[in-house]
Amino acid sequence: MMPPPPPAVMFRRTVQKEEAPDELLLQDVESHLDRSVQSAIRREKLLMISQDLRASIALTEMKQERFRLMDEASKTRQKDSPAHYKTLLNEIFSILDILEALSMPPPKKDSDPAQPTIASLGGSRFHCPDCVVVERIPKEKRMSFSTEKEAVEAGYSPCSVCFPSSSSLVGSRDHAKIHRDSCIAVKHINNENLLSFSNEKEAFDLGFSPCKLCMHE
Repeated sequence: MMPPPPPAVMFRRTVQKEEAPDELLLQDVESHLDRSVQSAIRREKLLMISQDLRASIALTEMKQERFRLMDEASKTRQKDSPAHYKTLLNEIFSILDILEALSMPPPKKDSDPAQPTIASLGGSRFHCPDCVVVERIPKEKRMSFSTEKEAVEAGYSPCSVCFPSSSSLVGSRDHAKIHRDSCIAVKHINNENLLSFSNEKEAFDLGFSPCKLCMHE
């Protein structure tokens, strides 16, 4: 017959068996809640990644389709197949409208502080206070406006250096010219015919040529 284990071992076993059940239950609940929270966070992150990935894939496919249509349009002469050529252009313009909407920055909140601007007496552009161009304006010729709207109403247009969003290129479905969006000719383009281009090459590939008023340089 085997001798009984030493008393110290028997005591440790007894303590393990007699742990408070409430403490064990509390540990189980906390562990379960912790796993549930972590699982929910992982699901939320995966959902966000999935949505961003699908949006990125859709945007890439849309750009590829635009280039495919542009290539087909360049090979289709307007005089040979005017109806097909017009259909291709309409599809390209539709994709450009969607890409433009996706690339637009979120609108400013009403609570955002007004942006002060600085212009030069006798000049034509207004600038942000920290624009590099402002350093070249003599202090005695500097004019200050509390908002961009005041500067525009005074006849000034945005600087293309510190207001890059205001120097985009635009065109019309009815004409083959591209303009800077501060060009006076843009005022005569109806909103439904207004097109936006991210760069000159994009416009040139579609057959547009530069405006002599605002792009003479």
